[in-house]
Amino acid sequence: MSNMISCKNLTKTYGNTNFYALNQVSMEIEEGELLVIVGASGSGKSTLLNLLGGIDKCTSGNIYFKNHDITTYNEKQLTNYRKNNIGFIYQSFNLIKELTVQENITLIATKHSNVNNILKKVGLEGKNNSYPQNLSGGEQQRVSIARALSKNFDILFCDEPIGSLDTEMSKQILLLLEELCRKDHKTVVIVTHNKDISKMADRVYTMKNGKIIHEQINKEPLSVKEIEW
Repeated sequence: MSNMISCKNLTKTYGNTNFYALNQVSMEIEEGELLVIVGASGSGKSTLLNLLGGIDKCTSGNIYFKNHDITTYNEKQLTNYRKNNIGFIYQSFNLIKELTVQENITLIATKHSNVNNILKKVGLEGKNNSYPQNLSGGEQQRVSIARALSKNFDILFCDEPIGSLDTEMSKQILLLLEELCRKDHKTVVIVTHNKDISKMADRVYTMKNGKIIHEQINKEPLSVKEIEW
């Protein structure tokens, strides 16, 4: 595997305070791996994800995407970086309730995307004209994954993707993310407070108080189906 994203001494502070959301974080993400970042609420994991995804800017440090330092990018370059390279999935789904499933997907889809094929892949075949409020939580999360897939991303960032779902729906979403990585060879990063999810990862970073305090490599990651929940 080759390095896709890395950061060095990444620091994020807010205002004129001495509060460090991130404090001298250095890490890397390899192409095609399933990486889990685990930590309690407030540990800095979501902040890290937003910086790596080009949503927010760091106070100091560097972020390299395929050897390009995105911390030097202007707003237009960051927009193109997010548009062309990054997929996002959030706990809150972030779907537009006034739009159908198909419209939510095509809003950001590339011209080469086949919405019907994407919906079939995520188990939502025939749901094109449904509205988000008429879907279950698990189905809405599948729509958000389908929306990300329509971009043909390089890396998928998932911020607490099962935080609001029940156990069975959570398994289904994690199985889909696992398949994207293992079968489609996509790079998937999952941020979570659930330590059980780390068992499916190739590599795990543990965060606390804005720092990475531990790195673990799983030589034999478990399948979602093998994890006891």
